[in-house]
Amino acid sequence: MSERYAWALVSGVGIFFLGGGMSIYHGISGILQPHDIGDVTMAYVVLAAGLIFEGATMAFAYKQISKSARDAGVKFWDYS
Repeated sequence: MSERYAWALVSGVGIFFLGGGMSIYHGISGILQPHDIGDVTMAYVVLAAGLIFEGATMAFAYKQISKSARDAGVKFWDYS
């Protein structure tokens, strides 16, 4: 059973570093070969959608932790 978690961790770390590496690559190539910025409407739409999804995830996590803390009889900030 723990092998599954180890491979999930390896996969997650690999995806994280691959994404980071691609971000660095695009950042450097953008500095070395700049181009004009076109319409940024879609970028703002994607940022807004990300904000909504991440906000909903945070609200769900807060609700779950609050419920678990209440069930354990401790305050939210003392629950660990």
